[in-house]
Amino acid sequence: MFSDREWVSTNTVVKELLSYQGTKKSAELKIAYNPAIERIGVLYATVSNRNGVVRSASRREMSVMDCRWAAAAPRYPAGKLLVVNLPSVEKGSVISYSVVRDVTNAPIPFYGSYSFDSIEPLERRIVRVNDWRRESMRPKKIMREKNQPPASAWRDHEIVSSNRFEKMELHIVKADPAEMLADAAEQDSEGKIRAIRNWMSKNVKIAGPGMYELPLAMQLTPPDVVLREKYATRLDYVRTMCALMRGAGLEADIVLAADDADDPAELRDRIMHKKPNILAFSNPLCRVTLREGGILGIGAVDRTYFVGTENHYAPLGPSAYEGADFFDPSIAEFGIVTVPDKSFSSTTVELAAYDI
Repeated sequence: MFSDREWVSTNTVVKELLSYQGTKKSAELKIAYNPAIERIGVLYATVSNRNGVVRSASRREMSVMDCRWAAAAPRYPAGKLLVVNLPSVEKGSVISYSVVRDVTNAPIPFYGSYSFDSIEPLERRIVRVNDWRRESMRPKKIMREKNQPPASAWRDHEIVSSNRFEKMELHIVKADPAEMLADAAEQDSEGKIRAIRNWMSKNVKIAGPGMYELPLAMQLTPPDVVLREKYATRLDYVRTMCALMRGAGLEADIVLAADDADDPAELRDRIMHKKPNILAFSNPLCRVTLREGGILGIGAVDRTYFVGTENHYAPLGPSAYEGADFFDPSIAEFGIVTVPDKSFSSTTVELAAYDI
């Protein structure tokens, strides 16, 4: 590592294919990367067969393709997929390859999560990050099951983190919401929230890189561009929705939620404090605060809505992230996603109307 955001990683693998399924899974290497922040190099990729013949993958067996979202979101620097077709792969082959990833502008400080047990039979695993090193000989084999809890909660697991939770400049401005509020001008604050959320769901598609695939400076887009081009990443989608909420006179900002509502307290504390993991907080939500009651602001009660990328059929108020931790990037503090009690009564009325 040269700094928290610059490093070179080398991944070297040697494996023997023991079954037909193994040959199907291992006949090609697929390596995703984004040229805007990193470079990829294949030092070698060889296949040794039982007859003693060793073949190497040449440039002709390597191709670079655009990522799936490249055509749908041309505004953002496109990710790439390097595909290496390994020659003469068959049952009993021994595959050896080494891939170098040169990261020069990482979106967040370094975070590495490593398991030292294995679903596949393994002879040895070695991980080194600067001066930290661990070697596991004949790691414990675990069962492959669906819906397993996070590896760090129950497996032989190590985390190396340079992450730190600091303020993020997301630059939310006001935007004119006249178009989507044309039929809702007389509605109350809750009606405006619903009208803006529904308009965004019907008119702006989500496409492009994930939250931390690119540095924020490369992906933040002005709301007027999003409204004109009708597509955005999840972060730009929520930023635009916040801008429209502010334009409608509402108090709105962005929080980043983690999908950890069902995780044990020890694991939730680890991702925030013990082994900070910014990657866990990858779900941007628009937080809208309404103040009700009181006189001249005295004695008023706050009612907070967390609005995300749910579609226009979802009732306003309940959130898929209820009870989860969130990070407030404007003040670098944590909180819990809550649901306003009043929203449940309005939800019941909406559902009852459908039943009738």
